[in-house]
Amino acid sequence: MLTPRRKRENGGALNDDDDDADGPKSLGMKMRASSRRLGASAGLLKNALKNSTRVGQLPFQFRFEIFVESLEKLNAECLKVGASNKLVISAVRGEKAHHTKPFGVNATAKNAVVEDTISLDVTLFKAKEEDSSFCEKLFKFALRDAKVTAKVAAGGAKAQSLGKIMLDLADYAAAPSGSRRVAAALNNGVQMVARIDCTFISAGRSTRSVSGASSANGGSAPSEWADDSVCDDDEVFIDLDDIDDGEEAPKSGLFGRGLSFRNMSFRGKNKKQSKADQTVPVEDADTVEMRKALERLENENQKLEKQNDNLLSKIAANISAQSENGAGGMFFSKKNRKKEEEGLKQRIRENQALKAEIKQLSAILDAEKEVDEVVEELKESKLELAIAYLEKEQVHLNLMTLQRTKR
Repeated sequence: MLTPRRKRENGGALNDDDDDADGPKSLGMKMRASSRRLGASAGLLKNALKNSTRVGQLPFQFRFEIFVESLEKLNAECLKVGASNKLVISAVRGEKAHHTKPFGVNATAKNAVVEDTISLDVTLFKAKEEDSSFCEKLFKFALRDAKVTAKVAAGGAKAQSLGKIMLDLADYAAAPSGSRRVAAALNNGVQMVARIDCTFISAGRSTRSVSGASSANGGSAPSEWADDSVCDDDEVFIDLDDIDDGEEAPKSGLFGRGLSFRNMSFRGKNKKQSKADQTVPVEDADTVEMRKALERLENENQKLEKQNDNLLSKIAANISAQSENGAGGMFFSKKNRKKEEEGLKQRIRENQALKAEIKQLSAILDAEKEVDEVVEELKESKLELAIAYLEKEQVHLNLMTLQRTKR
């Protein structure tokens, strides 16, 4: 498996000492370094404007396993490169790239057996919790020269694709899991056969704006995956024919991979709030369901407690009324209670007697059913005997007729 290009140390931040590490630099080198810093700042501004669309959206984390089975309809160029250097399939988004292992080609069948998996941890967003679909998340799947790709990973070459296609992984997301088999046609006519398996991992809280994060009146906290999702290089790729594989996405600049809410500091924010914002728990779907169920049980418990209080108040009122009536009231209440108990016992006895009668009637009905069945069988037997008797008479009549004809 080819590994992606290693990022800079120090969280991806630009180090002013990098340009001076090897001693004095020429004016041209200093100008190029300044140009790189300017480009990084422009990339940071671009990412900040782009990521502002994620504010208020709900993040959901998924694991995608793209099992590339084979390639079909390989053209002459792919067969030539595959025979000499082998090929790889690359999943690219911004500066991040994941590759399959190198594989050869079958020139006779014009195909290639890949049978390798690309694993991606992807954060998808919903604009609203009740939305049935996720926001777009495009990945470029490219067919590349394995030898050149290895040089690109080492930082010594420029990426070039033999064929490519854009896939929106949001279309393949499913909870708790899902699997789909696809046959994607690359822009050079090659067909990539793959199985996309998706597994839901967890859900986070909605992201909020910078001003909301710095306010002192609380509000929803930033997403747990603010660095991984809001700060991904969410490049909106243009048409396939216009994509330059050698064009690298701008570096994120001072805040590492992108505009991170957790890495930024704000003025006017007290220490207590900053500590609280730094450790925001993330609840997965099961935890949210358990919390909702607990809230429902608490509401039902409160209702039952209110009903219990009402019943206790009624009982207390009855006891106070009986105490006002005195000993005579107590005597009559005991007498009434005995009558109620006797009436209840009488109803129980009547109920038991009714049950016994029902059992007897059921037994009689069952016996009648059996008798009816026996009668039906007897009728059928008599009918069969009558038919047999008629057949016997017919045979006897035929025999008599034959005897007469012989005479």
